[in-house]
Parts: sequence; C-alpha cells; structure tokens
Amino acid sequence: MKGVSLIIVILVISSILTGTIIVGDILIRHSMIVKGTEISERAYFAAESAVEKAAYGVLKNHEDITSYAPAGSLDNGADYGVTTPFTPDTACPNAPTECASGNITSANPWNVGLSSGQSFWLDIDLNGASYPTSLNISATSPTSNELIVWECTTVVGPPRDCDPNQAPLQTVYYGWSPSVDISLSTSTKYYRIRIINNTGGGQTYAITPNANLPIGVIIESWGKYSNYKRYLNSNFPKWQKFAE
Repeated sequence: MKGVSLIIVILVISSILTGTIIVGDILIRHSMIVKGTEISERAYFAAESAVEKAAYGVLKNHEDITSYAPAGSLDNGADYGVTTPFTPDTACPNAPTECASGNITSANPWNVGLSSGQSFWLDIDLNGASYPTSLNISATSPTSNELIVWECTTVVGPPRDCDPNQAPLQTVYYGWSPSVDISLSTSTKYYRIRIINNTGGGQTYAITPNANLPIGVIIESWGKYSNYKRYLNSNFPKWQKFAE
C-alpha cells in the first residue's frame, strides 16, 4: 500500500508540475505577444507620423517630391522617415468606369462623370512632378457648363509658393464648345481646374493630356521602434468631386 501511495503522490506532483510549466509557458508567450504588439504599434504610429508630416510638406508647403525627406523621433523613442523620391500617381482612379486601367494619357483619357450640380477640382501643383504641357477638356453637352482655370506664377521654395507680387490669373470659360485646350507651364506655375455641371442631367468630361497626368502622390513611410520596423504606403489625391 505504501508503494502505491508513493506512486500516486508522485503522479499528483508530476501533474501539478506539468500544469505549472504549461501555465507558465502560456503566460510567457502571452507576455511576448503583448510586448510584440506594443512594439509593432509604436513602430506603426511612427510610420503614420512620417506620412502626416510628409503629406503636409508636399501638399501644403509644396516641397519638392524628388528630394523632400522628413525624418525624426517621437517622444516614445520611435524613429520615423520616408522613402524618397515620392511617386506621382498617374493611374486612372476609377478604372474601368471612367478610363481603362493604367496611366491617364492621350490614348487613355480620364472621362469624369458628374451629376447635375456636381463640380470637379484638379490641382496641378506637385513640385517636382513631371506634368504634361497641355490638356484638352471636352464635354458631351458643353454649352451649359462652366470651366474655370486658376494660374499662379510661383517663387522657388521651400516652401514653393505663389509670387506675392502677382495676383493669380483666373481663366473662365462659359459655354465652351466643343472643347478647350489648356497650355501648362508647371515648372514655374500652379494650376487649379474646376468644372461645374450646370446642366439638368449627368455629363461626362474627357480630360486628355498630351503626356502622363499626375493626379496625386504616393508616399511610402517607415517607423522603427526597438529594431522593429513598419512600413506604410499612402496615396494622396489632388482631385475631388463636390456636390453643389
């Protein structure tokens, strides 16, 4: 009986020891997962900070996208930076509805659809992007539409900005028919194009550049914390549709 009791005691102790080891291993693994998640999140938020800083510099201060490289550190010890040069986005945004997949070119115009009362904005102001020298804009029923083009001569930056000694030029076309050719000189100027559909029904506007047309910028950023690195790839459009 003593021998059997000893064996039972040993089995019970072994079971307790095994259970303790298993629970300890689970706790350790859980702690490592939680710590890894925390490190990953800090790296991710650092990458987000890089995107926000880069976007502000490019979209607001008109920094040169071929050389602008913001970098720094957060209060939590995470580092951040961006991959340069940034990439101009020249792809059709609504393929295959408004154009075929691929770049917006003379062979693949951007057919922007607007409902009655809607307007369309396109900013041509990415510093360092290679823009076409001209655009042709046509409409299915052009006589009831409004096309406005703002032109502003710029001074060298950063920040690259409108010349304070020159008032922006506003070119307005009412009832343009059948199409309008717009000459661009984006090395020294900014442009903003606005199309307003004043008709009583839907309209399609064909925007045809003579070369690839950048309509946004792609920014790749990274964040690093405790040797853990995260990457973000973000697209910032320079166009928008509005309801009147």
